[in-house]
Amino acid sequence: MAAKKNTEPAPRFKRKESEQLLISAFIDLLANHAISELDVDVIATKAGLKSGHVLVHRYFESRSGLVSATAHQISMQITEHISQGLASLTTITPLAVFTVIGETTDLTRRRALLISELMTTGANFELHAADNMRMITGIAQGFELIGMPPRIAHASAVKRASLMFMESIYSDWMGTSLQDANDVRDMTIVEMVHAVEHSQQLGWE
Repeated sequence: MAAKKNTEPAPRFKRKESEQLLISAFIDLLANHAISELDVDVIATKAGLKSGHVLVHRYFESRSGLVSATAHQISMQITEHISQGLASLTTITPLAVFTVIGETTDLTRRRALLISELMTTGANFELHAADNMRMITGIAQGFELIGMPPRIAHASAVKRASLMFMESIYSDWMGTSLQDANDVRDMTIVEMVHAVEHSQQLGWE
């Protein structure tokens, strides 16, 4: 006797649920895949949704819209992690603050891949520039916790965010090693310790 086919219909999701499933699937896939491998069908399959092209165009207008929405959500996750991580610190030291920021490196790498694609497609940068400034503000608040004056804390945060982005995208092309990244981290911690002195030298106080 032939086995009965499974005729149970695929689960149906509301729009917000489907959008979140697609974004979450995209974020997960970026952990182990090149972004060029992640077409709409691959993302939709990971999300457990059928008719991927239809849903992406219906909810995000295009793949680029999904890329943008995913980059935005990652930025919110990074900002939230930094905020909660700093609030939970029981001992405020440069290393402790730097560790909290460093814990966002993997998410920063995934966001950087998305931003790089958006840059090549001529997408609107305003949303992501605002997201970037929120992340920089969060990093700067951490630097201020260890006594850095606001202006140099902000400048140091811009520098750190830029380095994290560069490490995420160009480290292979630059030929830099893990040791290079660790040296930059250690050098930055030393700079943080002497930030007040540097601020005075620059006439920022």
